[in-house]
Amino acid sequence: QGVAMSSAGRMSSKMNATLLTHETTHFIPPRHRRRTMAFPAADDPVATALVSLEAAFGRSRRPTVAQCDKHGVRLAFREGGFGSTLNALVKPMLHALLHSKVPLGAQSGESEGSRGFHQRYNMFRAQPLDLFRNKSKCESESLECFLEPLSNCSDELRLRSPALMLGGRFLEIASNAHIIDSARPSARPLLELMERAGHFNTISLLLAHLIRPSAAVRSRLARAKRLLGWPDLSAWAIHTAPRHSRPLVIGVHLRAGDSCAREALGRHNRTCEPLSAYLPAVRRLERAYGEGRQVYVYLATDDEAAAADARAMGPAVGGVGGHVEERAAGA
Repeated sequence: QGVAMSSAGRMSSKMNATLLTHETTHFIPPRHRRRTMAFPAADDPVATALVSLEAAFGRSRRPTVAQCDKHGVRLAFREGGFGSTLNALVKPMLHALLHSKVPLGAQSGESEGSRGFHQRYNMFRAQPLDLFRNKSKCESESLECFLEPLSNCSDELRLRSPALMLGGRFLEIASNAHIIDSARPSARPLLELMERAGHFNTISLLLAHLIRPSAAVRSRLARAKRLLGWPDLSAWAIHTAPRHSRPLVIGVHLRAGDSCAREALGRHNRTCEPLSAYLPAVRRLERAYGEGRQVYVYLATDDEAAAADARAMGPAVGGVGGHVEERAAGA
């Protein structure tokens, strides 16, 4: 959530957080697409940096056996809602990459100890997740129940052996800028790529690198997409079709429910808006990426009113051509 400040510098509870977000929206350059990544335009330094940055992130998943043994670490994070849990991986992953560490996995970080203790790597035994585990469905009790492994290190190292890990409190408090400033000199080439790509693009790419569904989750996603009538993109495989011919799917998450209760509104300084408040951002995405393409909008919401509004809009959402798929509470 954005933090709104009045002209006097005080936090304001009256600022519309949705409008604040609309005013600070950033998009990854349209040229950065999987089918054209291997051939970025020479005059597009941001896209070129993103290609190199994605390759560097990919290499971090394929360390040697010696690198796994010598530089393997676990990422300390705090479990919460699934979205915030995944987002909590960004800073520890960024720290690991900038200190030439190999990510083995992730678990809840230690909350006790001094500042100095939390700012250095210490040995911790492997711990299962607290919230996201179901041993009847997934033996490992780790994020690998949902995501691909963070590296190709052995199962023993990733899931069971003691490993180095930073204290949890340091990474909760430290900013991305602080972590970048603490990078080792050997990380200079990576830092230069991050600077050329820009902060937003770097963090977006890092999240995409982290959030790779496991085989079991991919199977469930494919089944859910078939039930929803998701457009079949298999005919537009990488490098086999012009970019403009591939359909564009825009995802909209409209959360209401408990997040719009009075207590939650006061705690988060957020606003709860109808579907119409999201349409300007949908249009911006359509203009940025959808020229000459069939556009689909996937609406994920727990708000029946928003789902009803989407149905009423029919095959067009606020001027964006295409098909609307909605997912209401309990669907």
